[in-house]
Amino acid sequence: MYDTNRSNPTNQPSGSRRSRQASHATALSGDDGTNVPLAIVGIGCRLPGGANDWQTFWELLNSGRDAITETPADRWSTEKFYRAGSAAPGKLLSRWGGHITDIDAFDPRAFGISPREAAMMDPQQRLLLEVAWRAIEDAGTAPRALAGQDVGVFIGISSFDHAVASLSFQDRGVITPYSNTGGSSSIAANRISYSFDLRGPSLAIDTACSSSLLAVHLACESIRRGESQMALAGGVNALLMPDFTVAFSQLGVLSPDGRCKTFDRRANGYVRSEGAGMVLIRPLAAAVADGDLIYAVIRATATNQDGRTAGLTVPNGEAQQQLIRTACKQAGIAPHAIDYVEAHGTGTPVGDPIEANAIGSVVGRDRPADRPCLIGSVKTNIGHLEAAAGIASVIKVALSLHHRRIPAHLHFQQANPAIDFDKLGLQVPTVSCDWPTTSQQGHPQPRLAAINGFGYGGANAHVILGEAPSTGPSPDQADVRAGGDNQPVPRIDREPASEWVSEPLLVPLAARDLRSLAASTATLADWLEDKQPLGGADLNLSEIAAFLAHRRSGGQTRMAIVARDHADCARLFRQAATSLADQPPGDRHADLRPQEVAFVFSGQGPQWWAMGRRLFASSGIFRRVIEDCGAEFSRYGNWSLVEELLRDEASSRLTLTRFAQPAIFAVQAGIAAVWRHWGIEPAACVGHSVGEIAAAYVTGALSFEQACQVAFHRGRTMDLASSHGAMIAVGLSRLELESWLAKAGPNISVAAVNGPTSLTLSGAARDIEQLASQLEEAGIFCRRPDC
Repeated sequence: MYDTNRSNPTNQPSGSRRSRQASHATALSGDDGTNVPLAIVGIGCRLPGGANDWQTFWELLNSGRDAITETPADRWSTEKFYRAGSAAPGKLLSRWGGHITDIDAFDPRAFGISPREAAMMDPQQRLLLEVAWRAIEDAGTAPRALAGQDVGVFIGISSFDHAVASLSFQDRGVITPYSNTGGSSSIAANRISYSFDLRGPSLAIDTACSSSLLAVHLACESIRRGESQMALAGGVNALLMPDFTVAFSQLGVLSPDGRCKTFDRRANGYVRSEGAGMVLIRPLAAAVADGDLIYAVIRATATNQDGRTAGLTVPNGEAQQQLIRTACKQAGIAPHAIDYVEAHGTGTPVGDPIEANAIGSVVGRDRPADRPCLIGSVKTNIGHLEAAAGIASVIKVALSLHHRRIPAHLHFQQANPAIDFDKLGLQVPTVSCDWPTTSQQGHPQPRLAAINGFGYGGANAHVILGEAPSTGPSPDQADVRAGGDNQPVPRIDREPASEWVSEPLLVPLAARDLRSLAASTATLADWLEDKQPLGGADLNLSEIAAFLAHRRSGGQTRMAIVARDHADCARLFRQAATSLADQPPGDRHADLRPQEVAFVFSGQGPQWWAMGRRLFASSGIFRRVIEDCGAEFSRYGNWSLVEELLRDEASSRLTLTRFAQPAIFAVQAGIAAVWRHWGIEPAACVGHSVGEIAAAYVTGALSFEQACQVAFHRGRTMDLASSHGAMIAVGLSRLELESWLAKAGPNISVAAVNGPTSLTLSGAARDIEQLASQLEEAGIFCRRPDC
């Protein structure tokens, strides 16, 4: 059993992705010989039925939707190849399939691939790159954060339609330098490792229909042996040519009506499907410690082989039984503790009874009669993804555990007479239902599920998943988590709360170029408008902003909006998406040269009673600068900077120059330190009035001690003189001012030229007040600085 006492009770990230490497053990095994559990922390997928993310896939499953359609015309001509009835030479027995949309769409520049090379890449390789990216980001990190780390890649892949087509014997002139790498199955895994600079093992596995479940097994073994600190495991399948469907028609395993009617007496074969899926796996203890959202816990994995049977493609029930027992022993559980089994369940008359009887013989033994084991198959929803079938099952079960619901098993009307469900202690869920809890001696037990995956050559795999520890994020939390690559984003206690209602937040978004930025902006607007977070819970806008700032991959083209709530954020991103989409193509090429930054430090006047308070509470960098400034100021006066910054509005003394100017310097020095900590260095600094002190300090013209001394005494001496003089800012040019000064007399002069039509005047308080009244009566802008 996993030890939930190792969790972080605050559910806040306790360290960065860098710290996760340190928390990875050299080898992971239990003292009693059981496997130390691992966690699924990220999911990416592109599956039939428009399920281009796991949220849409879950919606498809939970609603009991069938994603099978007729074969699209852009794949092959069903009129040419399909013939109803029995299998005929060169003909298809079925015109149905589970297909994904836009299989030819790919943005090669996002992965540093040239368009020429991308054109020669197997669509399977392109799909895997996309779902790997999504799985990493779904785990709450950016792909760049994993660069150079021991992250393994394990991919199930077996079809090679693209390689057959691209290496044409009819026209060898189409072969290019990218043909070999573009069509090689090994490159499907290696390209992911190359693109993201991952240094762990990188394997492509072909055991036919169990390939991706074997990939999960090998990924887990690699982590437990200490080869990988985390691993990507997944699979892919693409239906590009009719040839292999013709071959499967001849083998007699395809359903003429294109539906997997698993465990039903009408079962007559399976329907071929395509898609890709990926999960990111890491040790459970590390995931809990880092506050990851955990979809499911991998309790055990196992694999074996059928050996010699009645035929090469005929399953071995005894081998299947032994495999389940082995996995349960490794997980440290009794087989009857399993609540649900995701069957391989292809819907063949031979395979279904063998598998159901094998499952029932193990998990049904010693099982209470009132608690049958539920059994189903995702193939009834999306068809048989062959090499990707196992990862589709893993994602389905992980989401089921996460939502604590078991989706309906489709196309089940009457049980296969060769399967005695009651005797076996099994039951098929024909409607989606809540996943019930079980208890032992009054203690609730974690929900457990098992997954079967069988290759048609006899290579079997089995995975046992359990629900995440209750100390982790709940199913009601959204899939956007706060925290950064270098340090966690702290939870800020706003004090007093009423003063911060509807406080605006900066929400950033970055992409490779303007076209990608337009697409990302539109996608984010869609999500904010149409998709509620998990369970319909309200998601804190600050978590969205933190996720986009810290956990999404960046780019050279960036934008940001300032929003107060979800509706405001969605509206502004929608406006931005429309604006970007309306730009002519020629205007979409931004100047990507690095831009220099200048720091501008303001003078006295904009200070207010609560300035810097949020940053003081949330940033250790800023807080240390304020405290250091306070310590320096205490050498020259008997007041506390921290106390002055934390006074309420009624008692604040920041309108008095002797307090305002030192506080302004301290706040500006602290903000500059935060920018520099984030990697933003100024190419130039400029300051106005008291801001000149901060500019001189940041550029190194003054030491910290010197700058603090100047700021303190400048404020003190100016406060002594404030009773004899005054200043005003006016909206006039030098030429326009001349006539006013002529009437005002010699006691007023120009103190600063702020701009073409912005001047600051100084002089005797009485004369300044008289001029200000005259200007206001004339409707001319006039403002008295707070000094």
